[in-house]
Amino acid sequence: KFAFSAIIFLPPPPPCWQLRAAMAGGAPAAPALEPDVLPVFYYNDLLIDRLGGSLALNLFEPRYIAMCERMRHHPRFLFMPNYTDYHCLMGDVGFVIRVTRLSEQRGGRTYSISGVAEAMVAVACTWVEPNTGGLHYAKYWELDAGLACVEPGESRAFLMQLGARGWQKVPNHDARCMLNHPDCGSEGMRLLFGFNWPDRVFVMGPRTSPGGGDSAFEERSVREAWAAASPRSPLRAEAFLAAAVHRVPLGGGVIDGWRLERLMGEVEGLLKRECAPGHRQSVLDSTRWWDILAPARIACVGGMIAHLQTARVTLLDLPSYAIFECFPRHANASAATQTIVGVSNHWNVAFCCALQDTTVTSASAEATLNALGWRLNAHRLAVLRQGRRRGDGPLGKLEEDLLQQVCDFIAVRPSGSLPPLASRHACSK
Repeated sequence: KFAFSAIIFLPPPPPCWQLRAAMAGGAPAAPALEPDVLPVFYYNDLLIDRLGGSLALNLFEPRYIAMCERMRHHPRFLFMPNYTDYHCLMGDVGFVIRVTRLSEQRGGRTYSISGVAEAMVAVACTWVEPNTGGLHYAKYWELDAGLACVEPGESRAFLMQLGARGWQKVPNHDARCMLNHPDCGSEGMRLLFGFNWPDRVFVMGPRTSPGGGDSAFEERSVREAWAAASPRSPLRAEAFLAAAVHRVPLGGGVIDGWRLERLMGEVEGLLKRECAPGHRQSVLDSTRWWDILAPARIACVGGMIAHLQTARVTLLDLPSYAIFECFPRHANASAATQTIVGVSNHWNVAFCCALQDTTVTSASAEATLNALGWRLNAHRLAVLRQGRRRGDGPLGKLEEDLLQQVCDFIAVRPSGSLPPLASRHACSK
């Protein structure tokens, strides 16, 4: 008897420099550091469990060598306990480590580092940067290290009591456990649980709460569930929300935004109304998407809350395994080519994600349409202003304030300076 094993060879993922070059559209761009985004170091032990604790590591994996090289310029990273798969999820809790010593050894093949925990944080969004050997990055929320934690046994009883009061698990493969109450709709209170530590559980809730209506009902339900789950706990029910629930941006208003597919549909509709068919197609090629989506900013990726302020968005023609490299839970390792979303700020944010998993902020979506409308109407505005300056015909009789109202009705000029898509000559006031 013979046993045969099959080895499937997939093409390598797109190098990060190729992703950044595609995002730049061939033009150099100044890097911008995204706040609250750091590389992640995983370990299956609590090497550190409190603020101010010290940490010493000898790193030799290729992904951590890349992390050390970057820490020459920004000496911080996330220490994330993980006992399962070395992949963190939204709500996992770790520490920001400030590096105090970074020593290169064996010609750069290993690094010896020391650091101090300066903040306790929870993961808001995480991804793997391409071509780094699996180096994870995470956007994080800072937590209050002085709040109480819940013991694992108490957390199981607490979840049972919440379920008995109508709380349901939100279907989200990007979080270990997120609950909401269906009677309160999408704007209601959410609870997020961090289960990546072996001896304690972290509970997170919305950062702001109106304190009335559905919110009051949900808060009362949480206190009652805790009282029923842990009647002998020194943490009393009336103090549970203030003493044990970390406040993070989990409210419905924070998560809401525009699906990128919707924004693209609005862009195509605007171009269809304003452009001839041939010019419309030239505007919608891959290089123009980089220009059109310049104001757009990421709000969510899948079920994770990102709110990336500095990273730009574009569409890329890359194999779908690029998505699998960055978000293993979001795609399969198919080699089929499809249009995917590239996100980068040329510094500490670089990933590919699926179009259907991408949400942009409502404000940036409206700014994108406003900027495109102004650029498409720049020539019409120029004709109005030129006629007013020359004093020809009825346009010459327009007063300045009326002219401005007419121009604003056609298209409001964005705050930044953008050239019109149809020509390189901008319309100046």
